[in-house]
Amino acid sequence: MTNDISDALKTDTNFHNAVLQKCKNLVEVSRSFMCKFYDQWDANDKTLRGERIPDQADAKAVQRGEPAKLVLPFAYAQCQTFCAFMMSLFNQRADFYEIKDSGLDGPNPELDAETCLARDLRQSMFSRVQYQCYLDLCRSSVCVIKHLWLEESVDVVAPVAVAEPEQASLFGGTVPAPTTEPTTGTKFVNQRNKVVSISPYHFYPDVRLPLSRFQEGEFCASEDEFSVVRLKQMQKDGLIVNVDKIQPLGLEALNTRRLNYANMGIGENLKTAAGGTQGAGMCVLTEVQIWITPKDFKNDAGKTPLGDDDSPTLFLVWYANDTFILKAEPLNYSHNQFTYDVGEYSADQVRVVNESLTDVTNQLQQHATWFMNSRVDNVRKVIGDKLVVDPAGIEMKDLQERRPVIRLKPQMAKSGVDTWIKQLQLQDVTTNHIADIEKIWEFIQITTGINDNALGQFSSGRRSAAEARTVNAGAASRLKTIAVVLWETLYAPLGQKLLLNYHNLELDEFKRIVGADAEQDRLDAMKASIGEGMRLEFFDGTAPSEKGYLANQLQELLVGLLANPQSAMMVTQPPFRNLIVEIADLMGIRSPERFLPPPVPTNIMTMPNAPTKPQLPAGPNVGSGAAQPPTAAVGTP
Repeated sequence: MTNDISDALKTDTNFHNAVLQKCKNLVEVSRSFMCKFYDQWDANDKTLRGERIPDQADAKAVQRGEPAKLVLPFAYAQCQTFCAFMMSLFNQRADFYEIKDSGLDGPNPELDAETCLARDLRQSMFSRVQYQCYLDLCRSSVCVIKHLWLEESVDVVAPVAVAEPEQASLFGGTVPAPTTEPTTGTKFVNQRNKVVSISPYHFYPDVRLPLSRFQEGEFCASEDEFSVVRLKQMQKDGLIVNVDKIQPLGLEALNTRRLNYANMGIGENLKTAAGGTQGAGMCVLTEVQIWITPKDFKNDAGKTPLGDDDSPTLFLVWYANDTFILKAEPLNYSHNQFTYDVGEYSADQVRVVNESLTDVTNQLQQHATWFMNSRVDNVRKVIGDKLVVDPAGIEMKDLQERRPVIRLKPQMAKSGVDTWIKQLQLQDVTTNHIADIEKIWEFIQITTGINDNALGQFSSGRRSAAEARTVNAGAASRLKTIAVVLWETLYAPLGQKLLLNYHNLELDEFKRIVGADAEQDRLDAMKASIGEGMRLEFFDGTAPSEKGYLANQLQELLVGLLANPQSAMMVTQPPFRNLIVEIADLMGIRSPERFLPPPVPTNIMTMPNAPTKPQLPAGPNVGSGAAQPPTAAVGTP
């Protein structure tokens, strides 16, 4: 943030309010639309977790030592299977992002960029980010990943030689007297991409467009919760301003947000440096990435602190508790796009937000849950002591105190027990409910495509290997469709942006990633290759089981070829080498070329029993046009 912008935000009220209102108005339009889905997302989360509010009947059942009503975890099973399938499908490679190899010997720019991406994803705990995204897809149909470029630097002091006035030497000449003076500089100790998951509750895109086209919108925003202490430290470091002016967030604003501290019942502890006694409360920080024209925002002196550009520029704006702007600066990323990437369970452009996996299964699960609970209630009634009693012949105190012996009154002792007490016969009308639940479970599997095969369970009956392979491929086809769209809309754009961020990478950090022997020309080659359009490997969506089948088929072909002696001699030639490399790649073996012998040029290969060129006898006429006597070929009788 430049000094002009910082000073204007601190002192110029008109300029500050103009930028704040521009951002707030756009975010509120998005918030008013996105908050309509919060109740449904909350219900989906409870369905997924199997949560329900106990009623009076549940409390009485617990007192009697009986089970309370339950929620059948069908949605949980479907969600966990979906997450497991996606994790295994996307992480079957050695690295999540693989870049098309240039084929050059030795280190190449593609391999260096791939190594940098793998390091950054590992430090960002990308597996956890992935899992959170798949959970969000199941509950909310929307998952959001945000990336940012982090830089940590320190000031270093290094001695520099300075020439002093010349002095006489022992041999009659003059030499400069060397000396050193300390000089300061900046050294980067950490540079990397950071990838984080954003909650759909805290994401505010431009809702005038569907989520699949959110990059075309005017703005994109998200919110997070920060402690005022942390913000004060950032202000001390010169990163933000106006922390002391933050005001508490009102009750109405809290009700339209899903905040962690508000959900925990501690919203009344929201404090700020201005309104709180300790200044250690929480505040809501809204980050807005917005296209604005810098020339449209002027200060009281008529100047433009944001710049003199007359064309839209992508800016980053932070404001806290809807009251004061803390930071405003150009985003300055090489890709010149929002740093958010969005994936959807159903990328249908007809609606802004589409249905999730839990939305699809919710009604069916509710019916199955009702069948199960009614079955339990009816069984409880059937096995209970339902007696028809005539108090004239029974000691009622024995029944009320549930004594093991029920006594007849003395005067009725010889009249027979059946005359005074009899158990009531009840009919169980819920005997078919379990079968109904199994049928509903089949409906859920048909609806979502996550059936027994995707769950790792084979249905009853004998199957051949070909039948099992066909069934598995069919079970995975619907999930792979979601995965391929998710790659093209979420992961591939994210990877390309991460690559472009390496234009800011310095040599010191590059050496820490790829090795201490790396030189500047190697880093420059990687940056140049990225600028020329380095592309990620295409994600074909082939499941591990399908790759194993393809590897077995190619292996059988290779064994058949090697059985022929003439074909076996060609094993070092490119067609055979490519076949072996392809088989190893399908089996998950990385860099199989290191196990193969070096290729042999074709011109020195000699087939067995091949006739050689006849040799002419030496003599004075060799090479002349004179006739020579015939000579037998080598190897002939």
